[in-house]
Amino acid sequence: MGGGESLTFSNLDYFVKTLLNKNSELKIRILTNGLLLNEKLPDYFFDKRIQWGITLDGFYNKDLSN
Repeated sequence: MGGGESLTFSNLDYFVKTLLNKNSELKIRILTNGLLLNEKLPDYFFDKRIQWGITLDGFYNKDLSN
């Protein structure tokens, strides 16, 4: 989705729901600093199709591994 904090994206819930409903095999990776985890996407915290990455600073999507 680009740079910055992923969970501040206003349409993130709609975007995730739409993608997962259209393709049940799809897996999504969301990299966040974790500050908004209690407020955003609570229905997806334990969804096995979403991989959450929490960063303190200086990490990138490419640095994450399953």
